[in-house]
Amino acid sequence: MLESLSKRILICTFFAALPLFYLSAIDKTMRPAKEDQDWRMLQQAENYFEDEKYGEAINLAEKAKDSRKQEVAWERYTIESSFKNSTVRKAGDSLSEVIDALKKRSSVSALNVISSAFDKKGESYFGNSVSKLNEYLSTADRYPEADYLIGKIYNLEGETELSLQYLQKALLNQDALDVPEQKYDIMYTLAEISYNSGNDDDYEKYLKLVLKDDANYKDPDNPNAPGTLMNAMIATIKNKRNPGTSYNDKEKTVDKFFKLYRSRNVISIKACSELAQYYDEKGRSNEALSCAALGTITAFSIICEKMAERDSLFEYKDLQTVLTECAKYDDIVAWGSDTGAWQLFYFLAKESSLEGSAEFAVELYTALSLSLPVEYWRVQAERALVK
Repeated sequence: MLESLSKRILICTFFAALPLFYLSAIDKTMRPAKEDQDWRMLQQAENYFEDEKYGEAINLAEKAKDSRKQEVAWERYTIESSFKNSTVRKAGDSLSEVIDALKKRSSVSALNVISSAFDKKGESYFGNSVSKLNEYLSTADRYPEADYLIGKIYNLEGETELSLQYLQKALLNQDALDVPEQKYDIMYTLAEISYNSGNDDDYEKYLKLVLKDDANYKDPDNPNAPGTLMNAMIATIKNKRNPGTSYNDKEKTVDKFFKLYRSRNVISIKACSELAQYYDEKGRSNEALSCAALGTITAFSIICEKMAERDSLFEYKDLQTVLTECAKYDDIVAWGSDTGAWQLFYFLAKESSLEGSAEFAVELYTALSLSLPVEYWRVQAERALVK
């Protein structure tokens, strides 16, 4: 079955590649027809992907890439042609003056090209420079969304090397994504493939690439990185009580930790969760603790926000109460499972213990054993207390 499906994909890809041969002969004065617009074709390809019609999906994704190239070729031609007019040329590199000149000439097509560029990148991106517009158009024919889709399909079909080629190309061209945040989907997919291939270095690399945009993450490989929040959290975790101090005399360190810190970069939670587990398996408890701390406090911050949306009177009392209350909402529990949030709480306790903060670990294990919404990790916390 797999071999048959792979053959169908290969055949469809061959025919999809045929337009590339003729691309150089395409009349750049011709714009793709409405039904052949790149985004329409990619949307159809994604529909085929959802229906598991992978050969058809690749075929249309490749055609979408060709359509994007033809569209951009037409846009370049349109802008170049507009500068053949002396009035437009006199405007020089000032984009605003060029636009005024184009309006006076009713050059609708050229104005639409500029307007489309503004919509995609924002007007400020071009700095009122025609040169910057031309620079943008020179690379605008890239279509990383199509490469991402094709890469996912090849991964499903077990064509790992081919999949990596497309996914890495998509990541390389991440600046051309219509939705910039889709780069994280690409990074997570590359991390998953690396993990399944036993490539630990790339697995770690791609997960850390996700965290690179989180201002609160401190890369252990970069000692000069600020990491103010992470440093503060670790300091709180390792803060030991004076001998003889009871829980009634002083606020629990765990409750102090969850009251003091907040972080809201939701995209980081899954990366922190996977890295914490990875570092734990490798015996790198210091790095595991840092990732678990950041991931847990981020997940907890989001949980508190979700709870506040449901209850206007919600306020933080202690960790156990928040976890007990959030367990009443199936969507929050499912979200925590999907993002790896619940296992982060467990690894925060485990790595704290391994790093010498036994008191913090016991406090956290106790709270988790009584209130963690997912049974598996709740049981793990109970077992850790027995040891």
